[in-house]
This record gives sequence, structure tokens and C-alpha cells, in this order.
Amino acid sequence: MSQSSVPAKRARPALTADEKKRRREKREALALDISQAKKAYAQMAVDIANKHGRSLKWTQTQLFMKNSTVCPRRRVSTWNAFLKAQLRWVNSGIFPHISLKLAAHYTITGREPRQCIKLTKYVAENKDTLLATYKQLSPAEQNEFINDVKTSREQQPVIQVRANPKAVSNTISAAFATMDHEWTSLCTKTGIEGFYIAVRGSIDDLSAPRFFFSIKAEKFVKTVLNVDPARLALRFESWVVSGLDLPAVSNRQRTLNKLISDCRTHIQEELDFILTEMKVKQRVPMNYINYERNIVERHSVVLTGWPFDEPVKNPGNVGGRPALEKLWNALESEKCKWVKLKPSELQAWIASNKAKQARGEQVYKPRKRRRVEVEGSPTASDSSSDSDSE
Repeated sequence: MSQSSVPAKRARPALTADEKKRRREKREALALDISQAKKAYAQMAVDIANKHGRSLKWTQTQLFMKNSTVCPRRRVSTWNAFLKAQLRWVNSGIFPHISLKLAAHYTITGREPRQCIKLTKYVAENKDTLLATYKQLSPAEQNEFINDVKTSREQQPVIQVRANPKAVSNTISAAFATMDHEWTSLCTKTGIEGFYIAVRGSIDDLSAPRFFFSIKAEKFVKTVLNVDPARLALRFESWVVSGLDLPAVSNRQRTLNKLISDCRTHIQEELDFILTEMKVKQRVPMNYINYERNIVERHSVVLTGWPFDEPVKNPGNVGGRPALEKLWNALESEKCKWVKLKPSELQAWIASNKAKQARGEQVYKPRKRRRVEVEGSPTASDSSSDSDSE
């Protein structure tokens, strides 16, 4: 018989109480150090942003980049060192003594001493001559140009600090390439459908909109929303960058009808929410007329913090604008909210309502009864005559 290829479970020695304690202390110490480092890092980002007048978001973005914001010195390019030396000599009028070929080249340019010229213009005017001269340089002359640049760097150390948009773009491209691959794999394996849109957060950021739409998600956007996915991403970007996502302060007052509607909607939505938590399947409309019987006693919920001395009533009947604004502020700040009653609290509430009703207070509103037609009334006679005529 063939032996089983399933590897046996590795037996590990049981840890003693002291070993468990040491491991636990080690984990706690590591977690504490990481937490302190995070706090120090967050404070450092705030200090850097305040010191250099940058936004906190920009500073944190730079600190999270894989490429360092403080860029180290790059390797010296022989061609760049050659151009730098030539431009310096031409602008200063001092010719080098390292090569007669270079001195002959500078006499060709015909530049007067102390007459400065820009690098781009100088290269454009003398490109062929510069290339020919550069090709004739010996290795010793090339090394001398490089050593001059290194010496200049040592004498004047300058740390180059830049946002490096290319590094940001590369990081974003790599991240979203991985996301696209994972989304495609997830949709293929599990059959889910979905989409995402990512845009820059402010005008200072330099990244194009990124989006992914599965097949059905793309059809949904085109059919239901009647917009192309790329155009939807551009609209979202313009909305975010323009600052429309910030809460706008409007000086216009809401109309009374709008204020009443908002109060009713808020009360109904919160009632639906608490009843859903209580696993009430059917939707219960708010009943202001028989609030005590149909809402409190039947569903064991009560609207606490009602800002008026009178019982709960329809927001349209509480009064004018000051009363409506008072009610809305109480609802929005959750001073007035729905609360679930315990069985003992519900029994006490029902007993209190019955006692008030017995004292003559109208807690329960009677239902409207159908009008009973009395024989001999004009309506009855009309109906009887009509029936006879039929």
C-alpha cells in the first residue's frame, strides 16, 4: 500500500507561563512603539506643513511617496558637466587652459566677455560645434569636467526639494494597474459587477481620473444615467476640484412648506430606522392623530425630547417659523429622537395614558364613524325613489 503524502502536523512544545508573559510583553511593547511613532509622524507632518506654508494633505502625500521628497544628488553626466563649463566660460570670458581645441571653439563664438547668454539659446546656436568638440574630448578631460562639478557640489551643498510629479504619477499608475487587475480577476472568479472612480482631491494634485467599470456596470451607466463612463469621471473631478463638495452656506430661508416637509420626513425616516432595528417588516406610517395608540402602545417606541409643552402633533400644526425652526433644530441635533421602550416602561406608559383618559384628557382620539342614514331623511327618500325608478 502506498503511504499517505499528507505531512504530519508539526509538534510544538507547550509554552510556559513565563514564556507566554515575555511574548505578550514583547507584542505590547511593539504595539506601543508603533503607536507612538504614528503620533510623532502625524505631528511632524503638521509641523512641516505649518513651517513651509503647505497644506497638511500635500505634506502627508509627499511623506507617503516611495521616492523621497528630498532627492539625493544624481550621478554627474559628462555632457551636462561639459555644457555647464562651456556656458560658464563663455559668460565670464575666461578660457580654460586644459585644451587648445576648446579655446579655438570659444573664439569661434565671437562672444564679448561678460555678455551672458542662456543655455538653451547657446546650445541651439552651436549644437553641431558642441557635439564635434565633445566627441574630441579625451577621458582625462571628461574626468576633469566631472571633478569640477563634484567639487562645486561639495563647496555649495544644496538639497533639492521638489514635489516630483513624475514620482507621484508613477506611484498612482502602479497602484491602479494593480487595482484593475484585481477587479478584473474578482469579477471573473465571483461574477460580481461594480465600478470605481478616483479623481484628484484638489487643483494642486496632478493626476488624471482613474476608473474601472465592469460590463454590466458600464451598461448601467450608459442606459440609466445616460452618460459615458469617462464623462462621468470628468464630471466627478470637476465637482470635487471646484469645491462644490463643501457645505454651501445659503442666506435664503427655507419656505414654511419646505420646513414642514423636512420635519415630517426626518421623523418618518427615524421611525423607519428604529422599527427596522426592531425587525418590524412592514412600513409603519407616522400617525399624528392617534400617536399614543397606533405608535407608542402598538410598537413600543416613543418620540422623546419634543420641544413643546403640548403632545406630539403634526409639524404643520405647531405654529409659525420660530416653532418650526425650534423643532427642526431639536430633530437635527438628536435632542428629539425615537427611543425604544422596555416592557415595564410600556406598561407604565399605557397605565398613565388610561389614567389621563379617565380624568377627561383626550389621549385617544375616537375614530370617525360612518354616518348612518335614517329612514325618512331626504337622502334615504331620494335613494328609495331612485331604486323604485330603476
